[in-house]
Amino acid sequence: FDAYILLVIAAVVCLVIRDMLTRKMSPDVPPLFAVMWTAIATVVMAALVVPFTPWVALEASTYGLLSMACLTIISAYLLSIFMMRIGEVGFVSQFRYTGILWAALLGIVLFEEYPSPSTLLGAALIVAAGIYSISRERQKNRVNDQLSRG
Repeated sequence: FDAYILLVIAAVVCLVIRDMLTRKMSPDVPPLFAVMWTAIATVVMAALVVPFTPWVALEASTYGLLSMACLTIISAYLLSIFMMRIGEVGFVSQFRYTGILWAALLGIVLFEEYPSPSTLLGAALIVAAGIYSISRERQKNRVNDQLSRG
């Protein structure tokens, strides 16, 4: 573990807060408005880290990848907002775990970076906890349904 783990924890906390606020947001608020505030928060957080990060000049080809990443994340933010507004949180949250798979696959394909054994173990623990949580919730709902039927 190092100091970067704190950034990951902060990102997860921010993600949860954003999802909770999205859930409570009025349907009258345009999704792009929420995306704009998410982007602003991301820029502010990045600006806090920049002074501690060494500058590396980007190659010309990197700008294309960066542009694709920007479009992808804007699309992901929009889809996340729609998902949180329309979907049931218990159902929707299961699909967040596919992000682990996509991150690993994109890391391998784009950067030739393979997950370490500790990363794979951590991902397995996260997925296992999620599966347990989902199955527990379903079991609890079944019991509640049976009790309400009498």
